[in-house]
Amino acid sequence: MNKRFLVPVPREVNITGGSHLLSTESVFAAPEKFRDTVLATAEKYWKVTPVFIPLAENLSGDDGYRVEIDSDRISFHVNSRHDLLNAFKTLRQWAEAEKNQIVSEKWVLNCGSFADTPGLEFRGIHLCYFRETEDWELEKLLRLAAYYKFNYAVIEFWGTFPFEKYPEFQWAEKHGNREFIRHLIKLGEELDIKLIPQYNCFGHAAGSSVSNGRHVVLDRFPQFAPLFEPDGWTWCLANPKVQEVQKELLEEIFELFGDVPFFHLGFDEAFNAGSCLQCSQRDYPQLIKEHILFLHGVLAAHDCRAILWHDMFLELDEKRWKHHILVDRNAPNPYRILDELPRDIILADWHYGKPEADENGVYWPTADYFAGKGFQVLLAPCVNEQGILTMAEHAANHHLAGMLETTWVAVSGTSRLRQIFFVTANKMWNHHWMPEKGFADEFNVVNTHLRHIGHDMNFSDPEHFGSIYTGYSFFP
Repeated sequence: MNKRFLVPVPREVNITGGSHLLSTESVFAAPEKFRDTVLATAEKYWKVTPVFIPLAENLSGDDGYRVEIDSDRISFHVNSRHDLLNAFKTLRQWAEAEKNQIVSEKWVLNCGSFADTPGLEFRGIHLCYFRETEDWELEKLLRLAAYYKFNYAVIEFWGTFPFEKYPEFQWAEKHGNREFIRHLIKLGEELDIKLIPQYNCFGHAAGSSVSNGRHVVLDRFPQFAPLFEPDGWTWCLANPKVQEVQKELLEEIFELFGDVPFFHLGFDEAFNAGSCLQCSQRDYPQLIKEHILFLHGVLAAHDCRAILWHDMFLELDEKRWKHHILVDRNAPNPYRILDELPRDIILADWHYGKPEADENGVYWPTADYFAGKGFQVLLAPCVNEQGILTMAEHAANHHLAGMLETTWVAVSGTSRLRQIFFVTANKMWNHHWMPEKGFADEFNVVNTHLRHIGHDMNFSDPEHFGSIYTGYSFFP
């Protein structure tokens, strides 16, 4: 067993001599309250029903676990179902096929032990549900994130949520997908990853990218134009009917998801915001604040906290923020309203480029700026590896809430999946971890784990295996 195949790598790994052949004679020891979960997970992973014996609970209260593998017994020292499932995920990656056979369905484990505890509390992945996204594809990515111990998954609906009161707000290709979304929610509970819905309540109102020019609503139903700015990209905040409609949309999402701890409202890249006749005559930053407070109230009724992208809350002063600012927009800059917003809002500070340190040697000063104002902050990288590594270190060293790795349309190919999933999972779990030079070896680790997931999903179509999904191009 090579530690490279453990994602994320546990903080403590010990390999000793000998092996354990998984079978019905295997003894699995864990606290009694986890008996059913232990037996069900062993059956799911290796098709064995081991002998279960109760183990005294670990009363230390630590958020972590320790697993000991002897030739005849596997002991799980855990406090919670969450820790137990994380331990099993590592144990599955630890297992190898029985050798000296042509064909075998048995698995063997090196004797040894591993002990672990996560570094960041919030370890999130952001997944997009596009009109072009195949349902099996989204499920596969969610399963991979859970396998790599991400504990939150934001599902951003791009014209793909099946609204009943306003069916015009969904692409026709995705009508009837309510059953699939229920399946994803149930799967998240089983895999121990909490789903966070996202619906854009400011910019990105088109339900598609700038580059393809489609609009989920206005292409087919132009009579809804009063709800949007003239170009359709941003909601018209001066129209009081927008709040009425958005409340109904959010309530439908809550109805399906239940009361979730967080809800992502978007609020990034609001191009041409405030451009219509009515908006242009208002104090637009104040209008944005009023809209945020309204949405905050809708979420608070469900005991739910808002997540917002950060970019609309930075002053457009390149001397101060340099490359950290989004300069390709002409909207009024609402940075002054930041001090007037509720501090239970979580800001997701996204940066996708190569990190560059400021004069103080700090790579991500905007995160410290928001944290200094009393907000919890998630650092959000994408596929830039140095960005991922430095953000995880910054989040840990500066005691931020955690990270939200974004994917957008960059989830095709093993190289991208290695960066987004393998590197991020390892670094979020232990910010001292660093990737090896032989990254192609890591490609095959990712491909091995994708194969595990393909088997879990009972794939038979060769196109569903592997890491190539779509021909999407990145947003401009």
